[in-house]
Amino acid sequence: PNIRFVYQIAGTNAELVETFLKQPVAQRFAVLSLHPYHWPDFESPEKWLPIYLAQVQGLQKTHQSHHALWMTEIGAPQHLDPQGGLFNFGQARNVRGQSRAEAAGYMAKIVTIALHNGIEKIFWYNYRDRGNLWADPENFFGLRDYEGFPKPTYLAWYWLTQNLRATRPDQSLKLSSRIQAYRFLRRTDVCAIAWSSDDREYEVDTTSLLGKQARYTAINLMGQPLPREAGSIRIGSEPVLACSQPD
Repeated sequence: PNIRFVYQIAGTNAELVETFLKQPVAQRFAVLSLHPYHWPDFESPEKWLPIYLAQVQGLQKTHQSHHALWMTEIGAPQHLDPQGGLFNFGQARNVRGQSRAEAAGYMAKIVTIALHNGIEKIFWYNYRDRGNLWADPENFFGLRDYEGFPKPTYLAWYWLTQNLRATRPDQSLKLSSRIQAYRFLRRTDVCAIAWSSDDREYEVDTTSLLGKQARYTAINLMGQPLPREAGSIRIGSEPVLACSQPD
């Protein structure tokens, strides 16, 4: 009676979700596990993930599904070239590998958007690169490289875990047409993750970001403190984390 069955669906085709939910056996499963790998371009998550999750939840409503939503696999390949590039191996040809910096931002956006759209658990793929054949994208999804050294995604996962532990999603905000921000609550504390939707940087007032005047910390994905001027934070395309601090 304590066992929960999980059914997994790979890709971002919502029709596969509907096919599953139509089957009588779907009632035997407690969890619907999504593996939304956005092959082959791995575009920025805000361009496709909210749409896909809205489709999934719409289908759940249509078919009266009460399955919990998890992501038991999600990630993106990181190219050996620091600037990113194309992999070309076997069936996985012309897959765009991300730069290491881009992959850290990709992770933060995935986690933030997923938690704000009903995903209860997220399992990152994977912990360590599984090989060193440079042409194969499947080898380079790790938080650590093949030699065991941490990548920027390792630090990004750590800081996301530290800041979002025991929080619950609150509001998603559009601060102007270019800044996306997502709030998380922990008792009386507020945390926010924000980024710009273009390649420019903007000064964002911390009150509009955190919802109240308070002492706060602001860091980048590597845990480095961000410069602050007169109650504002400079936000660009790389997600930043800001949290209020108890007085």
